[in-house]
Amino acid sequence: LAMALWVRPRHFIASLNVGMGLAAAGVIVFGLSGSVAVSAISVFAVGVGVAAFAAIQPAVVVAETPADMRSRVMGLIGTLIGTNPVGLLLLGGLAVALGAAPAVVAIGSVGLGEVALRTARARHSVTRRKS
Repeated sequence: LAMALWVRPRHFIASLNVGMGLAAAGVIVFGLSGSVAVSAISVFAVGVGVAAFAAIQPAVVVAETPADMRSRVMGLIGTLIGTNPVGLLLLGGLAVALGAAPAVVAIGSVGLGEVALRTARARHSVTRRKS
């Protein structure tokens, strides 16, 4: 509800990146944590980040996709969400190979790296459009 009240269309992509970055950073902190309190706070941060992402993602599709393609794009998103068990299976294999905590840190690091790349790319395309 807060996302719907505060986030405007011009901030959709930034909100997606902040949500994903918060979730990824929370995963990394969780993987490195040796404290129940820190783990609890990091899991809460992951939840807030995922909630922000999930709240904005459909709005981005509606705002950025031509009307005749929206149902197809939403279907594709649903299909890709359905591939989550494959990622969890890969995380399990990584945990067997590296240990649970290093695997969690690795997955969070990949997520945070992806957010950094996406943010840099978005900034580059905005700079390009202005010139």
